[in-house]
Amino acid sequence: MTSNDQNLMNKLLPAMQNVQNALNDASLGGKIKVSTVHSMGVLKQSEPPSSGSFDPSYGDLMKGLLEFNSATGSPFAINPYPYFAYRSDTRPETLAFCLFQPNAGRMDGNTKIKYMNMFDAQVDAVYSALNSMGFKNVEIVVAETGWPFKGDDNDVGPSIEIAHLRSMVGTPLMPGKSVDTYLLALYDEDLKPRPRSERSSGSQSQKLQSDDEDSSQSNWMRKGVAQYLDQLAHLVEI
Repeated sequence: MTSNDQNLMNKLLPAMQNVQNALNDASLGGKIKVSTVHSMGVLKQSEPPSSGSFDPSYGDLMKGLLEFNSATGSPFAINPYPYFAYRSDTRPETLAFCLFQPNAGRMDGNTKIKYMNMFDAQVDAVYSALNSMGFKNVEIVVAETGWPFKGDDNDVGPSIEIAHLRSMVGTPLMPGKSVDTYLLALYDEDLKPRPRSERSSGSQSQKLQSDDEDSSQSNWMRKGVAQYLDQLAHLVEI
């Protein structure tokens, strides 16, 4: 969706329909769900969460995808990354807000709900965007999230989510609701042509490296990984 390649974008929904038709022909249509994964870049606005809305440039295509999700019972899959929000938000309290650490919270002026972490705020922004288009009953699945344990010299503190997910508390707009969540990743993506922080999210890779191999920055980032993944587990089973 965010590739800006109109040819690919126009082929996305037909491709999903073709896969669904093939599953139906194999009598698997009710057992296997077809969806596609989106980055938070599909949102035009995400703050405050109650004002979450999709980028209007994706209007007709997004509507078609959501109609497909609704008709087939498949989820809307999203990749919320509090780390990237932290990297672009210079407010001093942002790190604690992103890492589920004690903080003053951020008030949504529309709902008067105080958000205590970025993960909930991001997921609720997606929920609000779905609701604004009349698809609030489409399930949200977190297809990918994580926190890097190592970065380049210009990367800000690169995880604390797992405990938050296992608690089953849900989010302020979806209280008590389990959100299926998939973590990035088991091992690093060393050959990925991206900044080091985007190649260093492996939950096992960071365990395999000895402390004396890393700079103080990397050690600090590794602690961020552990904190982020640990806290995330309080929200839902992953």
